[in-house]
Amino acid sequence: MGNYKKLLNNSILFAIGNFGSKFITFLLVPFYAHYLSAEQFGISDTMLTTITNLIAPVVFLSIYDAVLRFGLDSSYDKEKVISNSIFIGIFGFCIALVFLPILMLTSFKIYIHYFYILLALAFFQNLFGQYARSKGKVQLFSLNGILLSIFIAMFSYIFIVQLRKGLDGFFLAQIIAYSLSDIILFFGSDACHDISPKFVTKQDIRILLIYSIPLVPNSIMWWLMTVSSRYLVLYLSGAYWTGLFVVASKFPSLLSTVNQVFIQAWQISAVEEERSTTAVDYYTTVFKSLASMLFISSSLLTMLIKPLFSILFSSDYFTAWYLVPLLTLGTIFSAFSDYFATNYIVSKKTEGILRTSMYGGLVNFLLNIVLITFLGLVGAALSNAISFFVIFLLRYYGTKDIVDVKIDWTQIYGSILLIILQLILLFFDLEIMLLIQFLLLICIVYLNKFFICILINKIVR
Repeated sequence: MGNYKKLLNNSILFAIGNFGSKFITFLLVPFYAHYLSAEQFGISDTMLTTITNLIAPVVFLSIYDAVLRFGLDSSYDKEKVISNSIFIGIFGFCIALVFLPILMLTSFKIYIHYFYILLALAFFQNLFGQYARSKGKVQLFSLNGILLSIFIAMFSYIFIVQLRKGLDGFFLAQIIAYSLSDIILFFGSDACHDISPKFVTKQDIRILLIYSIPLVPNSIMWWLMTVSSRYLVLYLSGAYWTGLFVVASKFPSLLSTVNQVFIQAWQISAVEEERSTTAVDYYTTVFKSLASMLFISSSLLTMLIKPLFSILFSSDYFTAWYLVPLLTLGTIFSAFSDYFATNYIVSKKTEGILRTSMYGGLVNFLLNIVLITFLGLVGAALSNAISFFVIFLLRYYGTKDIVDVKIDWTQIYGSILLIILQLILLFFDLEIMLLIQFLLLICIVYLNKFFICILINKIVR
């Protein structure tokens, strides 16, 4: 199978798993809202989000990211990778238990047993999932995502509706669902045969940690960059404007999900093509095609954003439509940053990811304070876009010695300017506005058409 076809096939498989699970999760939202109080729903969502985005990377030192990278490397024994990673994870969990007496002094203590169980299960989910990816078992990884969501839905119905367990039922459903999913990954990835204490060595632990530790503050920084704007808007402008900002963020999040699917497939392909003589051409073509897809999607969304807002939201939220194009540009630049972060991953120089994220985080923080003060929601969207663009540039120039990806800046800047022009014109209530927007969309498609043709030709060939 050609490298382009393999990338496309893996992207499709990851898309099936991601969108399938997200669709089921989306259907569960009104279910939880009906059977759980607002307070219970808030506690459950906050705990799961905190475990996934903040606690797990710190406790387990993002070691599951090292499992994917070193598992894909033919010069490393997969048995050593998974065995040493398990050891690091168990050690991290034991350290986390030290804080148990402190947590028992807080109002959080009634849920603390659920917290620790879900923390451990989340670790094994990530660990065995990444191990399955490293062994080329993409179908297993994708199917497991759907099965996990089905298990959660099934056991949520049993415990919350049938047994009326309320918030306890929510957590019990999560625990059983994740346990079953972890078992499937454990046996399906053959981790059950590959893990052994005899493979655990100080040298291997050190190698894995040198790679994974810089990713810990990076994951926290990335999370802070995505939510800091909301908190500053809340502090400087109020809850009403925060609500508008959150609603406007929902549309760009669709593009973000598409990019996450692509990055999952791209990380595998990038490592496999690391030593290829055609790596530069391959990396360049894939980036240009990714940029084309994102810019065309953003232009289409901008063209339709006012009709979509009038259909989907009440009049109270309609005024937030103008934020979407700016937030979408931020999502595009974030996707570009993720793409070039893969170069650091391939070369195992993850300190570059940390360094560039810290610079971007600093820019984001400073711009948020200045721009939100003077421009409100527009300032929040602008600071988001600018900071991600800074990270993109830093990573592009910082990884040229690893893979010298050729960027067509006419494509990049031309598409950005056309999307901004689309946004400006939307403020004029003209009868032929839809026609004008369509013509601008055609211009963006034309600007990006060459790279789309290249990708199609390579896939077909």
